[in-house]
Amino acid sequence: DYYDTLITPEEVADMLGCCMNTTYKLLKSGKIKAMRIGRSWKIPKRAVQEYGVPEDSVKKLMKDTDKARANYYSYHTGRKWGDHVNYNLSIDSGYIEIEDIVDLIIKYTDVKLYR
Repeated sequence: DYYDTLITPEEVADMLGCCMNTTYKLLKSGKIKAMRIGRSWKIPKRAVQEYGVPEDSVKKLMKDTDKARANYYSYHTGRKWGDHVNYNLSIDSGYIEIEDIVDLIIKYTDVKLYR
């Protein structure tokens, strides 16, 4: 059935290798068939598959995009993309719950603002 597997906008972005802004534009324009219930989107995985970008090519697209970003960043800053010394704050969201990450960021910005 078409609606057997429903996914989130975040999963759509991962499947297509695009940002959330693009994902929401695709959903709001109707280019990807979806239902909005309150503030939540219910998107059939099949609708994303029918939209166009095959899942197996997404990884290559994402890798190529990251490489282009790294080259752009290095060219304009003289720094290495992804090097931890270039960040003021780095959090591994694989180990910390989102709510705790939000608290950490708020505390960090409070400390930075009042120094």
